Amino acid sequence: NIRNIDIGKFINYLVRFPVISVRRRVGFFLREIGCPERELQLLRESIKGKTGFTLLDPYKKSRRGKIDKEWRVIVNR
Repeated sequence: NIRNIDIGKFINYLVRFPVISVRRRVGFFLREIGCPERELQLLRESIKGKTGFTLLDPYKKSRRGKIDKEWRVIVNR
């Protein structure tokens, strides 16, 4: 259903969301479904300078997986 929402408005709300790990995960997924890069730029800037990595699936405690350096996410699917 993500394709049925206004992506620009969604990203504007997301940029103000206080939890960085959520912004990283959503940015990763939006890129995976083919969201335009110009839409993702604002979200990418909101996580710039933040250190550390976030687990894509926080319920799997394993920190093993491919590292996505753009969104600083460990893809532990």
